[in-house]
Amino acid sequence: MWTSARALLMEESILSFLRTREYECVQAGEAVQSARSVPAGPPLFQIYVHRHSRTAAFEAIDGIAVQWLDGAVHLILPPSPHDDAGLVALLKDTSNIRRIAGTKYAVMRITGKMPSMNWNHALFLLMQLPHAQSSHSQLLRQKHVSDTPRVDGELIRCADASFEDLNALVSLHLEYEREELALYSADASETEMRMRSLLANQIVCMAWAGNEAIGKVNTNARGIYCDQIGGFYVKKEWRSMGIGTNLLLYLLKKIEAEGRHAVLFVRHDNLAALRVYQHLGFLAVGEYAISVARQHI
Repeated sequence: MWTSARALLMEESILSFLRTREYECVQAGEAVQSARSVPAGPPLFQIYVHRHSRTAAFEAIDGIAVQWLDGAVHLILPPSPHDDAGLVALLKDTSNIRRIAGTKYAVMRITGKMPSMNWNHALFLLMQLPHAQSSHSQLLRQKHVSDTPRVDGELIRCADASFEDLNALVSLHLEYEREELALYSADASETEMRMRSLLANQIVCMAWAGNEAIGKVNTNARGIYCDQIGGFYVKKEWRSMGIGTNLLLYLLKKIEAEGRHAVLFVRHDNLAALRVYQHLGFLAVGEYAISVARQHI
């Protein structure tokens, strides 16, 4: 059965569950981490956990769902769909449902219970960097330095982004949205707000050619055990020069230095990014889905 997790947030059972399955939806782990860190904080989200039965021990937790006030839902579902209808009932009672994310299998199970909402599904390849990396991947890390060789006379460097880089970061992210997400925003204020949040709460790295910002990458969710990588972008004129690989390595070294695991999802047709991820040792572990409801309930 599904039940509110408020009384269970400090239980080892939740940590045990996320230790093996957080990679499926890092945003769910990030919500648990936030709630555990500030248990009396504002209720920005509701966390539900699934147990096999009313009498099951807490160690039997095999599913987590997080519902945010803005209508977003993040899922890590139990293997059996037996109690899916119960979860849908809880979600509908809490707030409007606007967007559902998780593995393709999980998202299709839940959206299938709400067919009248007319869902738009976006599918991605879910990739993870194995804990025991190949010798090739380890060699790449040993060779990595913060400055790459000069490209057409310009020294390419990777560095942590700060609030002083906000304008350059916003400009890069707008280009990323247009090219990767087919989003065209006439007002950059919303993007600026998101970039401020990233700089305050995530790891953000940028590549520079002299004073020109030419690439960026960041974590967009930091769970208990995993970091989800996103926003990977290099300007078109600077591609195929090893800059993207170097930039991603710069971020990966930071993630691994904290003993955390890197996860990401990428469009199936983004072949350039896929080549970089595979080159660095990322392996496909499934499909990720983000489904948006045309009709809110």
